[in-house]
Amino acid sequence: MQIRSLLAETKSIVITGHSLGGSIAFLTGIWLLSYLKSIFSPFSVLCIGFGSPFLSNGSLSRAILRERWGGNFCNVVSTHDIMPRLSLNQSLIQTSVWHFLVRFWHTCTMSPSFMNSANLQLTEEDKAWLFSLAVADMERLVQAGEDSGGWSFWPFGNYLFCSDEGTICLDNAVLVNKMMHLMLRTGSPNCILEEHLKYGPYVERLSRQSLKRSFMERDLSESSYEASLSMALNSSGTYRQVLIAPMAKDCLKMGRRMGCTPNRNAANLAVRLSKITPYRAEIEWNELPHDFHRCSKWVNASQFYKLLVEPLDIAEYYRLGMHLEKGHYRSNGRERRYEIFDWWWNERVGEELGNRRTKNTSLTQDTCFWARVEEAKEWLDKIRSASDPKELAFLRDRLDEFEAYAMKLVEGKEVSADVLAKNSSFSLWLEEWRALKLNRTGLNRLFQAGSQGD
Repeated sequence: MQIRSLLAETKSIVITGHSLGGSIAFLTGIWLLSYLKSIFSPFSVLCIGFGSPFLSNGSLSRAILRERWGGNFCNVVSTHDIMPRLSLNQSLIQTSVWHFLVRFWHTCTMSPSFMNSANLQLTEEDKAWLFSLAVADMERLVQAGEDSGGWSFWPFGNYLFCSDEGTICLDNAVLVNKMMHLMLRTGSPNCILEEHLKYGPYVERLSRQSLKRSFMERDLSESSYEASLSMALNSSGTYRQVLIAPMAKDCLKMGRRMGCTPNRNAANLAVRLSKITPYRAEIEWNELPHDFHRCSKWVNASQFYKLLVEPLDIAEYYRLGMHLEKGHYRSNGRERRYEIFDWWWNERVGEELGNRRTKNTSLTQDTCFWARVEEAKEWLDKIRSASDPKELAFLRDRLDEFEAYAMKLVEGKEVSADVLAKNSSFSLWLEEWRALKLNRTGLNRLFQAGSQGD
């Protein structure tokens, strides 16, 4: 109820949490995004977790990508924090060491002075066991790669890795696993307790010194690409490790290449949308920037494409007789990209309320209008031959509903001139249906015949 009351007071919300609280924040964010989608709300949601453990498996991670929600989640991870790297399975959470560790972190969070209390410290054996467990979990994820996403814990969203030297950000799950593994290997069991409690200083340092680096400008390469890689490697805290640094650099290179793909796809799509013929927009939901549908120019471009192309798809669908094999277009033949375009446009449709047209639009605003006409033509044919009273009543209601809907579009000038042309399929249908209604004797005869047959 508190979150729903906020929706009426603000346009955005940020949900944060530390440790297990970050997982709760993410679950709350997923629920809120699902709710906002159901009411077509443009409300902005950002979830930030600090040192949060893995929450999802591969299925949930892919679902979040399909919904374009990846950019709504940010995981802040310390260099050697084991909590974000542990798979919280039964073999761990049922141990006394795990319960002791969680109580220790909670106590230190509430009372920082307890950090140095001897009676709260884990044994060296316990620390070594937890550290080796975290390393082993990450090694399994890295070795399995994308194939592990179906059964294991799996990251989603953006990951912001913090070290004493700076920060780096990755959003590809496979690369996130690799970087978490490499950064953890630079640590030791002795740092696992403190690292989970250092997020306050990391955030404070990040806000003060966003551009500060520990090396001088003269150490940078003349190539801007190599320079950016060196800065990122330095920020990861792995650059001093002879064995780990080359692997971390390869991981960052791969991230740079993969990070360009969504924006490149968006640019290519823009080119194709500007040249409607002979191209068709090829939308792959997982391969566009997460905020694609919030950019007005893309939403308007997709709407124009839909207005221009979908009527042609409908005409071809019925010309080839595909409705006889699959059924009518709207329920059986419409491609998913048009449904996505509808969703994008409906998020913005409220902005157009109150703007009444003074002349007919050049393109009918309901891109499925001609598909509706084909359905109405079939209903009109059926009502002439139907004998069952219930079927006749059903068909008459559907025909009346479509006539009212169509006339509302006509009166609002939301249809193009070809819809009202003398011999258009809509005009011919409307003429036949109104003639049948005017001929009440003939229409009543149909119902009477149906009643007698029943």
